[in-house]
Amino acid sequence: MAINSLDLGLAFVGLITLWILLRPKKAPLPPGPKGLPIIGNVFDMPVDQEWLTFAKWGEEYGVYMTIYSSIELTACSN
Repeated sequence: MAINSLDLGLAFVGLITLWILLRPKKAPLPPGPKGLPIIGNVFDMPVDQEWLTFAKWGEEYGVYMTIYSSIELTACSN
């Protein structure tokens, strides 16, 4: 019995499905202000008096928060 392309395709789909279902789950990140796709929270970051913005976010999101920028993920502690 020869292996045809349908058999290979089904095996590939099965392996991908198993990989998705069995891979370790990432821990959820702390809450934080919602950012835009790709650029994140670049426009939410204050230019001056940063402590006021972070204090407001601390009251809203709690002690730990996540802030996204275009190139990095920052977890802040208030």
